[in-house]
Amino acid sequence: MIVDSFLAEILDGIHQSGDEYRVALYVPGTKLNPRTSVRYTTVGEVGESYRDERGDMQSTGYKAGGQILTGRRLVRDGSVSFLDWDSPVWSRVSISAREVMIFNATRENRAVSVFEMDRTFISTNGDFIVELPEPTAKTAVVRIGRM
Repeated sequence: MIVDSFLAEILDGIHQSGDEYRVALYVPGTKLNPRTSVRYTTVGEVGESYRDERGDMQSTGYKAGGQILTGRRLVRDGSVSFLDWDSPVWSRVSISAREVMIFNATRENRAVSVFEMDRTFISTNGDFIVELPEPTAKTAVVRIGRM
């Protein structure tokens, strides 16, 4: 869901096509909110390390700040325009996440969209893929227009 601040920021020309857009993952219960999420935050973000059963610190393979989104596409379908990217993949990570934030790293980490996946996904030393919704006028993560 697009965050409220993004709508005004597009009218101000803040977000540009050549900017670096990133995606960050958050643990269940973070409660990212499109009304109040204004900038990327580390609060609730998936951790970079954890304690194993012996109490030793282990790396999750995830880095704070998420990862760069690639394959940006701007599409217009009737009176709706939407952005889409390739589905991001974190390789060889041990994480669980349920919430997602897309943000503009070029523009002071301003939030673009936040959403909750349909369940908590877990990866144990494997690939973690965020399957972005089908890019249509009704389902794209970032869409603006009249339906």
